[in-house]
Amino acid sequence: MMRRGRYSGVLAVLALAVVVMILPAASILAQEGKLDVRINIIEVEAIYDRVVNRVRAVVSVVDVHGKPVKGLTIEDFELAEDGEGMELISVEPAADVMELVLVLDTSGSMSYTDRSGHVPIEEIKKAVLALKDVLAEEDEVALITFSTEVVHALDFTYDHNAVINAANAMKAEGWTCLYDAAYRGVEKAAQRQRGRRALILFTDGFDEGPDDKPCSIRALDEVVQIANTPGINVPIYTVGLESKSVARRELERIALETGGRSVIAPTSGELSDLFVTLAEQLKNQYVLTYESSSSAGPHEMTVKAEDGELFGDSQAKSFRNHKIPPVPKIVLPREGEVVGEPIEVTVETLSQCAMAGTQLYLNDELVSELKVDTRRPKIPLDPADFESGTYAMRVVVFDCNDQPGEDSINVTLQAGAPPPEATGPPATVPAAAETLVPTVPRAEPTPTPTLSLFDRLKEWWPLLLALLIGFLGIMAFLLLRRRQRPAPVPAYAPPVAPPIAVPAPARDDVTMDVGASPIARIIVKESLTLQPGHKWSLLPQDCRIGRSENPEYNNDVVIEDDPISRRHCLIRHVDGYFYASDLGSRFGTTVNGQPVPPDGQRLENGDEIGLGTRTVVVFNYLIPRAEPEPVADLDVTQDVGGRDRVIYKSDDEITMVDDRPDDIDRLHGMGDGAKRDWD
Repeated sequence: MMRRGRYSGVLAVLALAVVVMILPAASILAQEGKLDVRINIIEVEAIYDRVVNRVRAVVSVVDVHGKPVKGLTIEDFELAEDGEGMELISVEPAADVMELVLVLDTSGSMSYTDRSGHVPIEEIKKAVLALKDVLAEEDEVALITFSTEVVHALDFTYDHNAVINAANAMKAEGWTCLYDAAYRGVEKAAQRQRGRRALILFTDGFDEGPDDKPCSIRALDEVVQIANTPGINVPIYTVGLESKSVARRELERIALETGGRSVIAPTSGELSDLFVTLAEQLKNQYVLTYESSSSAGPHEMTVKAEDGELFGDSQAKSFRNHKIPPVPKIVLPREGEVVGEPIEVTVETLSQCAMAGTQLYLNDELVSELKVDTRRPKIPLDPADFESGTYAMRVVVFDCNDQPGEDSINVTLQAGAPPPEATGPPATVPAAAETLVPTVPRAEPTPTPTLSLFDRLKEWWPLLLALLIGFLGIMAFLLLRRRQRPAPVPAYAPPVAPPIAVPAPARDDVTMDVGASPIARIIVKESLTLQPGHKWSLLPQDCRIGRSENPEYNNDVVIEDDPISRRHCLIRHVDGYFYASDLGSRFGTTVNGQPVPPDGQRLENGDEIGLGTRTVVVFNYLIPRAEPEPVADLDVTQDVGGRDRVIYKSDDEITMVDDRPDDIDRLHGMGDGAKRDWD
């Protein structure tokens, strides 16, 4: 028994040893069969005429050694939206320009020699130099450095030598404001609205300030949130230098949740190789394109890739489909048809979601309404209920988002009219069935004598003479009245508060008030949610623009593009001119590509107003404007009825202009130390 127990123990030890040897080998074999698939960027474009969103995903595929997998085709990819497989239109190697932002740590710890005998600040300079051999000449690079402060060392440039020179000028000193630098880097990358963009973030530590407190104002969650904002979509690739203090977990989370990758360099001497590896991954991406008919709002995408026996699945990445109005088509009756019997007006509708109702108009008069969820509504119409004649028939449909779409044709309603004759060749009567009909001679009509031009003038000359005399009399009366009219005396009209604007997004041309005539207009040129050409008319009063419909923000124009702040821009009307000012927005306001100054930028015909990173509207005056009389500087501000009334004084008159207190405070507070509204 003792021998059997001794042998049993020996067998147990041998079995455990075999298991310990097999498990790592199995793990290695499993890893060898895996591909690392990442969805880096998702861009969505609305196709309005077909009511679909064209989705473009930039994807990278690498093996277990970090090397990019090349040569994949459409058969090697599977893409799912919300778990449902989608049909890919195309899969192509990414060929557009790369926009790369380098965010590099220059804190004091970068000056210490590491265990390999290298100085990290010098090795990171060599890593920037190594990127030059991987990037194409047309690729743009921007450089941001950080320690206690975040410094924009170099804006986007094609001059890669300038990037190297800027990196060589870096010095190691100060604390580590890691998250502030990453946030600023995403903002810089977001300036490039479309195409491939990425951020490489390097650090040797964690977010650290004096007294063991964080150095950054921003938090890690804010960095991830802005990088994943629809319309921005910036993947962050993180590089950490091995040390006891490196923020390994935080760097991995940033990369994983934004579609990038995270690597740790054992020593600073290996930074150049890691930077080159990441650049090669970025330069060998794939672009997957498909069309989504799903509803507007958030969705999730996953991608699978195979390369022979190797395979891999991506993590799910979120994106948003744009709202697209429904597109109806009247299929019965047809254009120009004569309708004599009761019919059902039939409409076929393309829509993102369920239908809320259908309205039928004849000559702009609502004659029938159907509140049924159907994309093929049928509305009864009886010509006997209307006077005979030609009508403009218009159908308006509403989807589940209360977005309207319409189609119109011209028809003739005539009760009892025979159905339209069938088109085509006349029927042929067989020869055996032909019947001879005797020919009846017809009386020839008496020709009407043709009058010459002289005879016609003799017949109509009394009427023509009377019309000429009447015309000359009216002209003489108008000339005499114009000479006797006294010069108008301008009367002082006290200012009144402008009526409350009522936005109506369902209409194409929205006027911001109903109490005065519009004098200018803004027209959408680029937008994530509105179709180009959508416009608003501006009255001679102030107009606020923002993303929120909440009455708290008092916006007159609401554009639901995510990069626009909830309270973004103010267009002020002063002395016949309009001025654009920023209201502390996250991504700022520009006019013709230049940031607006704190006191506002005067607008001229054709000026392009940039709202954030993805929205552009064009400003135009509708009527000629007179040059304003010069007035003195601001004299005094009174509080009248709960509003600030600003008084301008000149030699012969006093002009009072109502302004809104919140905007006055905001515009006067845009200097140093002002709090910006980045919500």
